[in-house]
Amino acid sequence: MCRVPKGTQILSAKDDTKDLFFILEGRAQVKNYSRNGRELIYSEIGSGGLFGEFAAIDGMPRAADVWALEDTIVARLGSADLLLLMREHFVLALELLKLLTAKSRALSDGLLQRIVLSAHNRMHVELARLAVDGQHAGASAIISPAPTHYEIAARVGSHREAVTKELNRLEAQGYVQLGRGQIVIVDEQRFRSDLVDGFLV
Repeated sequence: MCRVPKGTQILSAKDDTKDLFFILEGRAQVKNYSRNGRELIYSEIGSGGLFGEFAAIDGMPRAADVWALEDTIVARLGSADLLLLMREHFVLALELLKLLTAKSRALSDGLLQRIVLSAHNRMHVELARLAVDGQHAGASAIISPAPTHYEIAARVGSHREAVTKELNRLEAQGYVQLGRGQIVIVDEQRFRSDLVDGFLV
């Protein structure tokens, strides 16, 4: 186990280490970059989550960077130990397969959204997804701490300026309220029915 300070890189894409990592406390972000340096955020992983299973299973180089979003405690399990456990414990192997299948489905959904949805639609879907795990007060959903405009853009394949413009438009139309470090979806059901229904979330 080790403590990783906020803002520290835990893994690097193309790293040749093969360990599986478990997050015992804290939060990490998985991301990569295009050839021209554009950032793409794949996911965030919180306490109880894991990462690094691709390389731990197939022995190939890492597929993405992982950074600590806050002070984080991680535990490491070597690839050989993981494969031994999977051979000896079918239930563990099955649960790991379910996790890999869920990640594959999420990547497929994300790819489909990038192909068929506009940047604004992708942003609406992302806000609706974040609202599910947000705080709820009556009809409202509070996303706090909210990702920065840059982070939202990196998640949906857009630009910070476009995200800022769209959030301001949504606020003017009464869909959201923007605060310091938070985004409030005023009426979550209305937001979904008007802007998200019919799209994959």
